[in-house]
Amino acid sequence: MLSNRASRYDLFPQESSDWWVLQTRVRCEQRVSNQLLSKHHEAYVPVARERRRWTDRYRTVELPMFPGYVFVRAVLQAADRLAILQSSGVFGFVTYKGGIAHISDRQIGYLRTIAEQSSPWSPYRFIAEGPRARIRSGRLEGLEGILATDKGGEKLVVSLEPMQRSIAVKIEACDFEML
Repeated sequence: MLSNRASRYDLFPQESSDWWVLQTRVRCEQRVSNQLLSKHHEAYVPVARERRRWTDRYRTVELPMFPGYVFVRAVLQAADRLAILQSSGVFGFVTYKGGIAHISDRQIGYLRTIAEQSSPWSPYRFIAEGPRARIRSGRLEGLEGILATDKGGEKLVVSLEPMQRSIAVKIEACDFEML
């Protein structure tokens, strides 16, 4: 039985700067992130600010781009992984193709750019393949993704394959180049 546990933890590469994906309780993402930060692990929850109306006032709230998910920097030691899994609200690491799902540092950078620039984005159906494009100018310069066209216009879709989730950012025709 001990060998099964050891082999399960061998799914983590020994040297990596990628981010692991944790599945959490919905609406507990920020709390989980704060717990991980207090345990000295780098955690990230991409959020978007949205203005909501109550009956008597307006308020700006932060909503996660991916409800139920938190990104944590690569953890190499079993004791650290166990501490992460024992955090309140964590269900476990997301698995993909027989291993623990990881997201590249570049893709996390794209999410950070979209969140920091307060760029309008929307959830989008998952797309794994298609014509790739890069934004050439503007506040999202350097962002790469899959070019999609629908009745709302042209969009750049950033897909996170291990999570089977995508978000789309509206782009103008002159702002991007095909890769």
